[in-house]
Amino acid sequence: MLVLLAIVAACRPAPTPTPTPVPATPTPAPETPAPAKPVTLRLAHPTWFTDFPRYKNYYIPKFEEMMAAKGTPVKIELVEYPAPDDPYREKQLLDLAAGVAPDLFALDTFYIGADVEAGYLLDLTDRVKAWEWDKWVEAAKGAVTYKGRVWGLNRDTDVRPLYYRKDIFEKAGIPVPWQPKSWDDILEAARTIKEKVPDVYPIAFKAGVLGGEATTMQGFYMLLLGAGGRLYNPETGKWIIKSPALLDTLRFYRTIYIDEELSVPPDFWLAGSPVDQVHLLLRDGKLAMLVTWDGVWYDSANPDHERYIPEPPGRDAVLAYAKMPAKAPGAGIRGQDFVTISGGWCYAINAKTEHPDLAFEFLKFVYSKEEVLKHLIEYPGGLPARKDVAEDPEWKKTVDDYTIWRANELVPLTTFRPPLPEYVKVSEAVQTATENILLGKTPEEALEAFAKEVTEYVGAENTEEQ
Repeated sequence: MLVLLAIVAACRPAPTPTPTPVPATPTPAPETPAPAKPVTLRLAHPTWFTDFPRYKNYYIPKFEEMMAAKGTPVKIELVEYPAPDDPYREKQLLDLAAGVAPDLFALDTFYIGADVEAGYLLDLTDRVKAWEWDKWVEAAKGAVTYKGRVWGLNRDTDVRPLYYRKDIFEKAGIPVPWQPKSWDDILEAARTIKEKVPDVYPIAFKAGVLGGEATTMQGFYMLLLGAGGRLYNPETGKWIIKSPALLDTLRFYRTIYIDEELSVPPDFWLAGSPVDQVHLLLRDGKLAMLVTWDGVWYDSANPDHERYIPEPPGRDAVLAYAKMPAKAPGAGIRGQDFVTISGGWCYAINAKTEHPDLAFEFLKFVYSKEEVLKHLIEYPGGLPARKDVAEDPEWKKTVDDYTIWRANELVPLTTFRPPLPEYVKVSEAVQTATENILLGKTPEEALEAFAKEVTEYVGAENTEEQ
C-alpha cells in the first residue's frame, strides 16, 4: 500500500510555481499640445476720431478674446499714425509704398481708386458677397466700390450742410430760421453781417493747399455742384478742365475773399492749420456761416471736443443748419435747387497681409449689425450704411431731428467724388486754383492754370471743355 501511494505521488506533475508579479510599465500620458502661437495683426485707426477709444479699449480686446475662445489666438497691434487727415495719409502712403503698412487700416474712401491702381488694397468682393453685402445701402456701397469690385467696408456715410450762427444773424437783423435759396441770398446775408456786426467774419469757404481735401470737398465742390458742374464727365470718361460752372465757382471765391472781403483774410489759409482754426472761429462766434461736414453738429455739443460750444449758451442756442443752395433755383447738378456731397471713411485690408482671412474676420466683427448698432448709439450722428441698422427700433429711438433732417433733406440730393486714381491729383489742382484766388489772381487766370495742371497730369486726350 505504501508502495502504491509512492508510485501515485511520483506520477503527479510537479506543482507550477507561482510567478512573482512584475510591475506593469505605466502608459505614458498623451502630451498636451503647446498653445497655438498668436497671429499678430497690425491696425491703424485715426487717433483724432472720437471713436478711437472704442477701437483701443473694446474692439481690439473683444476680438482677441473671441478668437482665443475659438482656438485661433490673435494679437492686434494698434498703430498710431500722425494726425489729422493729411499727415495720416502721408504716413499711410509711405508705409504702403515701402511694404510695411498695417494689415488693416482706416482709409478715406476717395483714395480707393488710387490705392487699387497702386496694388495696395485687397479685393474684398467675394468675401463681402458671401457675407452680408446685401444689407448695405446702395449709396454706401458706391463709396467703397471701384471698377465693379469692393475694396472696403463702411459703417456710415455723411453729408455737408451750411451752418450759421443764430446769435450773429439776430444781431444783424436777419430772421431765423434761415434757408437761402441762391448764392445771392448767401452774399446778401454776408454783406448785412459785415455792416451790422463788423467784429465777426460773415462767411468762409475752405480754400488753399493747406486745406487739403477739405478745400475740395467742403468748399469748392459744394459751389461747383451748385453751379451745375462737376470735375469728371462719366458719359465721356474725361476730366472737365474748363466750364462756366468752374468759372462761377472761382468767381464766388474771388467775391468773398478779395473783391468784397466778406471772409477771413486770404493769408488765413496760407499758414498753420486753417481747417482746424476756421471751426474754432465758428465755435467762438467769430464766424457767421461755414459749409462743412455734418459731424460738426455733434462736436459742438461734446464737452470733450475742441469744437464744443460751452453752456451757457450751448450749441442749440446759437448754432443752426441749412441746405446749401444752388447758384439759383434749378441751377444745381441734375437741375437741383440744393446740393450736397457725401464721403466718409472705410476700413481696408492691405493687399500684402499674410492673414487676409483673419483680417476679414475682424471686419465682420466690427461691421456686424450688432456692433454697428452699438457704435452708432454710442457715437450718434452717422447715417447708417447698413439697412438693417437704419430700420432697427433701437437706433430709431436715438435719432434726433438733425439726423431726420439730413436723411430726408440731404441724402436724396447727394453725390460722390469720382472714384478714380487721377482724382487725387485733380483735387490738388483744385486746391491750387483756390489758392491762386487768395493770392490775387483773377478767376480766369486761376482756371487757366487749373486746366494746364490737370491736362499735364491726365493727358489732353482725357480732358474736355464745356
